[in-house]
Amino acid sequence: LAHRQPQVPTTAAPVDEAAGGSCSVEDGGIMAKFGGGNADGSIPKIFANCGRAAYSWFSFHRNSMQSCIVEETGITSSCADCFADAGQYGYDNCKWPCLFGSWCSRSCLSCSNRNAEYVQACVGVPTPQVMAC
Repeated sequence: LAHRQPQVPTTAAPVDEAAGGSCSVEDGGIMAKFGGGNADGSIPKIFANCGRAAYSWFSFHRNSMQSCIVEETGITSSCADCFADAGQYGYDNCKWPCLFGSWCSRSCLSCSNRNAEYVQACVGVPTPQVMAC
């Protein structure tokens, strides 16, 4: 019998099952197009802007960050959920160096990078990396 590729519905992008991540290969491609670094329009800057916008009334609104990421980038909500989790981690653990300092400062990145292994496991595909500013 010939090996047949399974048909994937056009409404859902395939997830890299081997990696066990929540982001599809298509999500990874979208993020790669935005690129890494810390400049306006880069994936790290978009995520930082969405995270900052999700902070209001002295609390972090995870769903707002997730929705913002989906709207700004076009990645799936399941993928954006991983980054919203990272935003929640940053709010819970890195408020002072990140929210009240620069999002790309070495102190903020040092704190938020403590969660990087979890985020990468959740994502499951390569992501553009942030550069300190």
